[in-house]
Formats: sequence, structure tokens, C-alpha cells
Amino acid sequence: MKTAIIHAAAAVLLLGIAGAAAAQASPPRPAQAGVSAKAAPPAKPKPDPMKVRIVRSAEPGCEPTCAEWISAQGEIGDATPGQFRRTLTRLGNRKLPILIDSAGGAVDPSMAIGRMIRAKGLDVVVTKTILAPPCQPNDVACRKLAASGVTAGRAEAKISKCASSCAFILAGGVRRYVGVWTIVGLHEIKAISTRRLVRQHYRILPGSPVTGAPARKQVLRQEVLRVDRKEGPAGEKTYDRIRSYFVEIGVAETIIPILRAAPHSSIRWVRLAELKATRLATDFMNGEQLMARPTAASPISTAPAPPDAARAGAATPATSDTGAASNPTIRPIPTAATPTAPAVPTAAIARPTKAVQRAPPKPRSRPTRTKRAEQTQPTPFFQN
Repeated sequence: MKTAIIHAAAAVLLLGIAGAAAAQASPPRPAQAGVSAKAAPPAKPKPDPMKVRIVRSAEPGCEPTCAEWISAQGEIGDATPGQFRRTLTRLGNRKLPILIDSAGGAVDPSMAIGRMIRAKGLDVVVTKTILAPPCQPNDVACRKLAASGVTAGRAEAKISKCASSCAFILAGGVRRYVGVWTIVGLHEIKAISTRRLVRQHYRILPGSPVTGAPARKQVLRQEVLRVDRKEGPAGEKTYDRIRSYFVEIGVAETIIPILRAAPHSSIRWVRLAELKATRLATDFMNGEQLMARPTAASPISTAPAPPDAARAGAATPATSDTGAASNPTIRPIPTAATPTAPAVPTAAIARPTKAVQRAPPKPRSRPTRTKRAEQTQPTPFFQN
């Protein structure tokens, strides 16, 4: 058996958590005689990893057309792209908006998620989701919804954020909504490199002259002796990659100076005019307003469109709100072209006709009406 000491190094690019310094808390020193010991500052709680889930609105009275969306909340990590991939695969061809609330996380996973969202053609909205409490034992509807993998909740825009690397996910949306009570923040990128000193115990297995298999090493056990963590500003190659990503996704390069304007320990909140100029946002609307619109209702699958009348040899029934054209068990409401009584022979009702000349009817001028815009209509002050 042989022993070897191996140096293993790995580098990870992070944007970190907005507004928080990345310094680690040092252990408290023992008290000396005659000197009072100061209590160490409490360690900051680690943010929860991002959870991606399908949410249906719990607003009372919205059934059966309650709005649905994808909720993404928490710190972005290496496992976050897998959550998005599984959620989008489960939705199939359905396109639900993504309501996000995050203080940041890892850079590369965030850009991977942004490309995934753009390929799927989804919208991203900066708004957090307040999940409903657990189902009561006698709440059958709630338990049925939970069994289908959908969580009940409501959108709340107040103090919702998309900071640090969350902006890469926001940029991936086809339409990018930032509205009242929501904020977007950026800062410099931090590079974190981790170096491990590892001791391996192994043995060499001899090769086989019969099969020609070469000798190989078999690791018996491995010990980590030391872990060195080094943090520092990211290099220019990292910013070049980010610039290429923004240009690919449709965001202006002028976002880079804004991103580099604040150190990693701070945050630079992007102004409304900057969101518009850089195209990091396309619509001024938050998630509460978007989910309150009738178009945000859960889509209902419909039957294929009926064939053309010329090919079918008959008139196509008009589609009504009751679904008469798509459901064969529902008959369309009779119109003037649809007889409601048995046909009578023409000879039985033939009468002498007399040519009468009538003046053509005078055209009527109808007063024009201006439809009042809804309060929840998006303000199209951004253009892609």
C-alpha cells in the first residue's frame, strides 16, 4: 500500500448575495486576565436554496380559471438548473410566467437557466410568492391540488427583488416585468477558488499478460488534510463571457458598467431609466397586476380547429363561449341560416310575386365608443 498527498484545486464564479459581505466569521479568542472578552458577532443565516414549484392562485372566487405560474425563490446554486428543467418538462407545451424573488447566487447556473427560459419562450416577473398554509384534513380541494404537484399561493410584489446573478435569469425572459414595489440590483462578480490538500492511500493492481490489461491504481481511502479558500475579483475573461451572454439574450452592453459600478460587498439598484435603456426590463408591471389580468388564467385545452368549409362541403358552426363547436354533444344555437322546422315543399308556398322597387337604405352612422383601458394594462414604455 502506498500513500500520496495530492493538491486538488477548483474555481467557482459567484455573484454572491446582494448587500452582504462575503467575510467568514472568525472564531472567538479566549479571554485574557484583566481583559473582558467581547462576544463574537452572530453568524448570518445562510439563505435557503432556490425552490422551483408550480403555483395556483389561492385568491377567493377565482375558480375555475385561477392563474398559475412558476415560483422561483431563494439562492441560485448548482442544483437549480435541474429543478427548472424538471418543472419545464412537466409542463410540456404550457407556457407559464416565472415569478422570481432572489438575492443571487452562482453565475454559470443562472446563465444556463436564462438560456433555458428563452428557448422555452417564457416571461419572467420580479415578484415573490406567498405560499398558502398546509392543507387542513377536511379540505378536499386543497389536498387534491397538492396531490397533483401544484401549490396554492398568491403573488405579492411588495419589496420583491432580483439582485446579483438573478439578473441573468431575468434577462432570459421574452418579456421582463419590473413594476411598482420591485427592485433589480447588480454588483461586481467575485471569484472563489478552493484548494484542497488530500492524502490518498492506494495500491497498484498488476496488469494481466493474458488479456493485456494495464496496471491500475485502486484508492483504498482518502483524507482531506486542509482546505484553502481564496476570494477575489473576477478577471476580464469572466466579464467578456457575461457581456456575450447579455448580447445573445437581447440586453444592451451598457449593462456592464452598471454591473461593475458597485463592489461585491455592496449593491447597485438599477434605476427605471437604466432598465429601459439597457432593455433589462420590457414592461412596467409587477406580478400582482399580471396575475389579476384575465389572460393570466390557467389555459384550457381546446379541440383542433374545424376543417375549412370548402373542403368539408358544409358551413362551419360558429364557436361560442359555451364550446359548441369543439364539443359534439353541445348543439350550436340556431341562426337564420339554420332551419328549426321541417322543410315545406316550394310548390305549397308559391305565391305570385310583384316587382317592387324600393329605395336603398340610408347608411347609418354609429357613434364611436372609446374603450377604457384597464388599470392592470402594462405600460409599453420599454421596447426590445
